[in-house]
Amino acid sequence: MPLPFNKNFNEINERDVRSLIDHIVRENQNLEYKSEFWKHNDEGTREMLKDITSIANAYGGYIIVGINEDKDGLPVEITEVNNTEKERDRIISSCLANISPRLVGIKLKVISIDSKNILIIFVPRGIRSPYMITYKGLYQFWIRHDRQKSRMSVDEIRDVILKTENLYADIKKFVNERKREILEEIGEKPYYVMGAVPLMTVKQEVVDVLNPNIRDMLKSPAEQIDDGFNFNHGSNGKLHCTLYGIWSGMEDYESTELFRNSYFEARVSLSSVRSVVVNDRIKRDGKELDILKFNPYAIIGYPTSFYHILMAFKEYLGLEEPYVGFVSLYNIKGFCLEEYPEECHSSFAPKSWNKQHLEIPLSRIPDLSNPSKVAKFFTDRIWQAFGWNHAPLWDEEEQKFKY
Repeated sequence: MPLPFNKNFNEINERDVRSLIDHIVRENQNLEYKSEFWKHNDEGTREMLKDITSIANAYGGYIIVGINEDKDGLPVEITEVNNTEKERDRIISSCLANISPRLVGIKLKVISIDSKNILIIFVPRGIRSPYMITYKGLYQFWIRHDRQKSRMSVDEIRDVILKTENLYADIKKFVNERKREILEEIGEKPYYVMGAVPLMTVKQEVVDVLNPNIRDMLKSPAEQIDDGFNFNHGSNGKLHCTLYGIWSGMEDYESTELFRNSYFEARVSLSSVRSVVVNDRIKRDGKELDILKFNPYAIIGYPTSFYHILMAFKEYLGLEEPYVGFVSLYNIKGFCLEEYPEECHSSFAPKSWNKQHLEIPLSRIPDLSNPSKVAKFFTDRIWQAFGWNHAPLWDEEEQKFKY
């Protein structure tokens, strides 16, 4: 069942909440209305934790506190709730203390409608489910079915555990198959490849490949760094549908592809894009050698642009779940990487890679709010693979790269 808001949580506004009432959207497995906050006693706290974990152990969804519903679960009216900020803090602290394992990704926000405050709670679909309530010896698992919640049976607990395990297996299978296809397509040519997929949509179709906004975002993305190491293909690039989704770019140069399941991928040719790899000469053991040397600005800049674009797609599609991503450098045996860009006057000679490929393992990306920080996570590992401590050009104070 689709979630009631097809947009990023931070963008949900008064009109979205009003539309639930105007269109008489019934409570369901992903949506619950409450006319008031849970009571400040043990029974109220247990009930709150049951409501939240039951949704997390199902498919995720929303609890809206401040909407009165009738006996059939249909919204009737806005009912103001008081002390929303204090209640927000109480809910967060209680979830942190009394749910195991920790439920990552729960979000809360206060919205004012006709001078009445309501609280919207987003409960993510649990990626480490099942989640157990541990409040004062309760130790129970709950799950939501349509409008009702119930204690999970042994079979339901076993089924949720298997689904969680299968989810990660499906992700790995998808990414490994994708990497195999990439290697078949590029042959022996050197390429820089980035990819990321939301945890929950690997087997779902969430992207309309004919949506003009999505097509424009892919061909001329605004949300990326403006330093030349980006994926703005403009008038020189092509855009067309593929078996998997939408492709944009220039053949054998740069390209991006957005799959129907929202997997996002980018490729940069290391032999065609001259600014990424430069010819240089170094002295080693008294001899001058010709080398192929990575431009650190490019190795950092492309994934930074990639994750800025990914964040824009995530927000446009209203995807709340975390991503997993990878970065790979294919066919780079003998390529060199310096500790710092030349103008930083590194005292060490560049180090070369002695294997065919350099693949940064598939890693979970829980938070895309700072795309540069995500790019740093992966580029640090590239530098560390070459024996350096971390990627250069990082501004600790501003938490972004310096170009």
